[in-house]
This record gives sequence, structure tokens and C-alpha cells, in this order.
Amino acid sequence: MQVKEAKAQDFEAIYQLLKTLDKKPKRSKWLQLFSYKKPTNKTYGFILLNDNEQIVGFVGTIHSQRTLQNQQIKLCNITSWVVQDAYRNQSLRLLYKALADKSCVYSNLSASKTVQLILEQLKFKLIEQYGIIFVPIFSFWTFKTSLKLKTDLNIIKDFIDTQELQILEDHQDHHLLGFHIANAQDQCLILAKKVKKKSLPFIHIYYISKLDFFGKYFSHKANRILWQHKAIAFLVDERILQGQTISNTITKKVKLPATRLMKSPKDLQNLQLNDNLYSELTLLGL
Repeated sequence: MQVKEAKAQDFEAIYQLLKTLDKKPKRSKWLQLFSYKKPTNKTYGFILLNDNEQIVGFVGTIHSQRTLQNQQIKLCNITSWVVQDAYRNQSLRLLYKALADKSCVYSNLSASKTVQLILEQLKFKLIEQYGIIFVPIFSFWTFKTSLKLKTDLNIIKDFIDTQELQILEDHQDHHLLGFHIANAQDQCLILAKKVKKKSLPFIHIYYISKLDFFGKYFSHKANRILWQHKAIAFLVDERILQGQTISNTITKKVKLPATRLMKSPKDLQNLQLNDNLYSELTLLGL
């Protein structure tokens, strides 16, 4: 048995494994795990080969380098982890290869209960299991507001800072929706994707640049966004809001279908991951 780096040309064989997972993205979605813009010299993941050089296992990785809490930090999102039943005893060997860099912050944002139990044995900590569904209430401010909304990412680029420009550049292959709301005093960038949850269309929010501004003003334009994208409500991880309330909305706390976990080096134990960027969630729209 061998563990090797996954290459783009391995996709068709890996896809046969991915189809056995509970997640049900189309083939074109899975292909994005091998076609997005990635940092130089970083791998799309690792494959497990049997003695006949057949691919019998795969674990995906999405690498990034970000400025978080005023530090430059290496991150790796562990995506799909799948091994044929006959080779399950080699599963951890594959995972250990993906977790080899001890200076890296690792996350898994779409963990099943079984995967969660394994990762917790490897010192991953649970960072999220709940989401907030919210819908705006029609009010006077829906029609009478000086708030400006921009949704064209090419235009939004002219109104955001260098760090947010880098985020947009890094996510150009993730096909995210961008909502930029602003008034004369301040502004906020929201990144999201339209997803299906139990066959119902939601706008799943992955990133909010300024929580207080979002909480106070987003509802003023929220109905327009839902109407434009033919969605019934918004969904956001509870931890992304960090306790921020959203004015003029009806909210409901729900259990997420998959948990979010993170593992940090000893010198970064207090690091908080308050968005879902650079991940399988944004890439596959989960």
C-alpha cells in the first residue's frame, strides 16, 4: 500500500470513491476540488494505492495562508475522506499524511458523526454544530433607506480593502455571491452561496466583514437579496455571528447536518475561526 499526492489526472478514479459519500454534489462540483486556484506547491489531497496501483482511498485538502488575529497563519481544510471498505484499516495512514505539518491550523467543516469521533481522538476540537436561519421582516426601512447594496463582484472590488480583495481573488473559482452594503459612515462585505437544504433554497453566508454593521443594517436589503436569488431564507453558522443579533428578522437556531472542527498548534490554541472561507463548504456549496 502506498500514499501519494493526488493529481488532477486522478480525478476520474477518485470520483468513483466520492460518489459513495452521503454528500451528493454533481460531478462538476466534485471536479472543483481539483481545479480551484491553490497555493504554489500545495496538493489537492492524498490518494491511497493498493498493490495493483489502483486508487482505493482519498482525502482532500484545501490550503491557504491568511491574516487572522494579526498573524500570518497557514491553514488546511480537510475535505472529503473516503476509503473502500476492504482497505478501511489503512484510513488513518491516509489521514496522518494530510495532517503532517505541525505548524498548520487544520479544519474539517463538514464532518459526519463518525469522522468527528475520530478527529476528536486526534485533538481536534468542536467549534460549531448549530446554525441560525433568519428571514427579514418587512418594515419602513425596507423601502426608506440610504443604504447602498452592490452585488457585482467586479464593482465591489473598488470598495473593499486589500485583505478582502485577496479573499475575493482566492475564491474566484468558488463562484461565491457577494453583497456589499454601505452608508455614509461604514460598510460591510458578505460572502455567500445559494444552496439547497432539504430541497429548499437558502442563501448560506460564509463570511461577514463587520458584524455590528451587518446586524444593524443587513435586514434593510435582505428581502431584495432573497427575491433576486429566489431563496426562502438565510443560513449562517452561529459562531460566525459571535453573539451579534440581526435587527428586524425572525431567527431560528437549528442543528447543522455536519459539525465543524479545528486543530491548532500549541502556540495558536486561542485562535478563532469565525468564517467558513477557503473550505469545501464554499467550493462545493455545502
